[in-house]
Amino acid sequence: MNITQLRYFHAVATHHTVSAAAQHLYISQPSLSNAIKDLEKEFSVKLFCRRYTGMELTPAGMKLYNASKDLLSHYDEVERMMFDIGKNDTKKIRMGIPPMISSFIFADIYKSFVLKNQDIDLVITEKGRYELLDQLNDGLLDIVLLPHIKPFDSSIESKKIGTLEIVCCAAKNDPISQNKSVDAKMLESSPLILFADTFFQTKTIKNWFASANVKPNISIQTEQLSTAQNMIENASLLGFMFKNLAQKNPSMTTIPLDPPIYVDISVLTKKDMYVLDSIKRLEHFLKKNNLFEE
Repeated sequence: MNITQLRYFHAVATHHTVSAAAQHLYISQPSLSNAIKDLEKEFSVKLFCRRYTGMELTPAGMKLYNASKDLLSHYDEVERMMFDIGKNDTKKIRMGIPPMISSFIFADIYKSFVLKNQDIDLVITEKGRYELLDQLNDGLLDIVLLPHIKPFDSSIESKKIGTLEIVCCAAKNDPISQNKSVDAKMLESSPLILFADTFFQTKTIKNWFASANVKPNISIQTEQLSTAQNMIENASLLGFMFKNLAQKNPSMTTIPLDPPIYVDISVLTKKDMYVLDSIKRLEHFLKKNNLFEE
């Protein structure tokens, strides 16, 4: 067994199909399949079984996965540490960010950091918060940018870099836009469009309604920002977004919530991880430049 075989094995376990894993690794499917077969032959065990949902780990495969996860993560960390010490000409940062946050700050990151630090290769992954946290813990990401209300678990190093406000969004001609603020009771009968339940701000908004003993009138839930904006502008639905994002759309009005919802935005790294010089430079940029200023 070698580190390449382990990396291939983990890719299949993570992506659940050989084709998706091969695409992620930029290798051919036969090469990946042969590596898995060689592992199974070496240990005389079956590591995967095929299901209609994809490739699933067998009990033996699950034991190998759990036992080797930290080993693989530590190997990657040591490798990257040595490359950093060796002062590579190009340093890669694997950064995770939710699409909603990326939509209003990534242009600033590109313009003010990437273009001025061309020795750094910044690779962006846009996923939901739970996927990003899993990838950070698994060593697949170096740094993650996330909004939050509660502290993260002890395995995560968290550094606050700003604050976001969640506001109600309405069409310019909607009568509710005349209010200086809105509470949950005022919105009880209004048809709403919310993002999918996997979105952090949707859970936060539902908790806001629940704390006022109000059941929200949810007409539609979507994962697409463009859909939410279109339904607010043209179908008289109300929605909720981060104020910084909503204000970029001149066709919408933002209305503060009562009580208001403020969430912290933090830079996350894996605790006890060797911090590359390139990551330190990115962290310094994010803390120094207030990307969340109104």
